Amino acid sequence: MKGLLIKDYRILTKQKIILILIVIMGVLLPFGSDDGSFLTNYAILVLSLFSLSTISYDEMNGGLLFLLSLPADRKMYVKEKYIFTGLNMVISSLFSLGTGYAAALTKQTGEGIDSLALGVTGTVLVIGIMISVAIPLTLKFGAEKGRMLIAIATMGVGAVIIIAYKTLTDVFHIDLVGGLGKLLGGIESEAAVNGILIGGLLLILLLVLFCSYLISNRIMRKKEF
Repeated sequence: MKGLLIKDYRILTKQKIILILIVIMGVLLPFGSDDGSFLTNYAILVLSLFSLSTISYDEMNGGLLFLLSLPADRKMYVKEKYIFTGLNMVISSLFSLGTGYAAALTKQTGEGIDSLALGVTGTVLVIGIMISVAIPLTLKFGAEKGRMLIAIATMGVGAVIIIAYKTLTDVFHIDLVGGLGKLLGGIESEAAVNGILIGGLLLILLLVLFCSYLISNRIMRKKEF
């Protein structure tokens, strides 16, 4: 497992220019934009999807077959991809939180660390669900087709969510936060409602992640080289 992790991080370091650009964007955008939190959280998505590129590198020139000839079986390979991507999400989320908080202090927006942490947590959970779907797709169809399917699915789901949200809030003037609080038993605190939403996303992530891991293992067991 340790050797596979070292291999993947060495692959990432070979792409220094892209990593440097991600870091520069993550540092500069929060200071130069009024919507710095969104732009900073974008770094989490980019680095998480960037982690999946290691699968395509593994499959080049029979590399995956060579890896499986080492003391690493198919199940360990799948497990390492989830751990590797998870570690990168943690690193990028901490980086996002730090740069976002530094920008808030510099511009004196009054945004506290708790508010930023809530936004980053929500972003990590949503991206975690996306990555959980992306890993088995990439293992099954390869990096190129996998990215295309991921992009189509992401845009489709995103479009449905945005249209539904805009319709409910702008057309029907529905207070979703307040309405959710009443639906959950008269909860009026926005913080409590946000906590429930985060908890719901966490449960969804754990369920999707569990199913994703089982599917990925099944794909790898049947994969022929």
